[in-house]
Amino acid sequence: MTHRLPQVSIVIINFNYARYVGGAIESALAQTYGAKEIVVVDDGSTDGSREVIRAFGDRVRTVLQPNGGQTRAMNAGFAAASGEILMFLDADDMLAPDALENVAAVWRPGLAKVQFCLALISAEGRAKRFVFPLFGGGISPARIRDQVRKTGLYVWPPTSGNAFARSFLCQVMPLDPDAFPCMTDGVLNTVAPLYGEVVSIDKVLGYYRIHDCNMQNAPVAERIRRGVINKRREAEYLRQRAAELNIELPADLLDQMIHLEGRIASLKLDRARHPVAGDRLADLILPALRKLLREDESGARRAFHLLWLLAVLVSPPRLCEQLVAYRFIPGARPETLNKLMNALRLVRRRSSSEKRLLARAMAPSRAPSVQPGSPA
Repeated sequence: MTHRLPQVSIVIINFNYARYVGGAIESALAQTYGAKEIVVVDDGSTDGSREVIRAFGDRVRTVLQPNGGQTRAMNAGFAAASGEILMFLDADDMLAPDALENVAAVWRPGLAKVQFCLALISAEGRAKRFVFPLFGGGISPARIRDQVRKTGLYVWPPTSGNAFARSFLCQVMPLDPDAFPCMTDGVLNTVAPLYGEVVSIDKVLGYYRIHDCNMQNAPVAERIRRGVINKRREAEYLRQRAAELNIELPADLLDQMIHLEGRIASLKLDRARHPVAGDRLADLILPALRKLLREDESGARRAFHLLWLLAVLVSPPRLCEQLVAYRFIPGARPETLNKLMNALRLVRRRSSSEKRLLARAMAPSRAPSVQPGSPA
């Protein structure tokens, strides 16, 4: 009896990324896993993206819509996809050739999602050494479930590092674009463990691109401020969904180290535009220190966080901005700091096999080559 492979839909969301969307599509088409479909949603691009997409012909299913934002585009992609497993691939990112194969190998009934590591690449596709997230050896589905029910938190990658079960997505999508206008991956990742197990693959299966048009290069204060706002939205949504499922959560989902650090950083960088009314540094520092002492983390990790916190509190504005960027923006860290953090097992660098995979993924493609703005 032949085992039926689950169908996987790769949904690529594009807006004005003519420079990159072809690479994302090529990486999806190049998957070694056969039971797949590629859905490309173009959200009202005006830069020639649609000519690039049309060049792939009937190898992809195309959804063209007026510009409505990330959430509406993801809703449209979900509606057009038919797979049992769905991956939302950002148009400026790429997948390793064996990404689907690895996901399918661990897939089983009862999963809400499978998540995996991403390696940073430059705008031109050159490899950076940083790999994220740092899952660690003990990140089992049971531990993730317990972490969410105790703290509301667990470690997850951004959009392109996740493969979601249709059975989970059907219970939460379409998402309300007014409630969640952007950063939709945070909403889905936050609530996924309420609906099933989350399996983590500690292997680079995708590439997250850093360039001058994405949030990785937005001003540091804006990034931190937006992160605080989104975490508050995600926490509220998590509480609503947990209540519907009769799952008990902590009283204050925002009383966690990463949220407290973000609010402290936001206050230090731009107090006038800080999004949480009534926040004061004095009211955040002691809870952060108490949390740090109680965190179930290694001594090196706790020491790193403590030193960072103290340095941010006493540093002048320019230095403070650098310290905040080093903490929250992996691509901003100098190589010497990444080496130190790698030695302390606070981050992970690419292995030799992952370097070879990246070279294969970035090799010249056989896909049609269309320059933005040229006739399809």
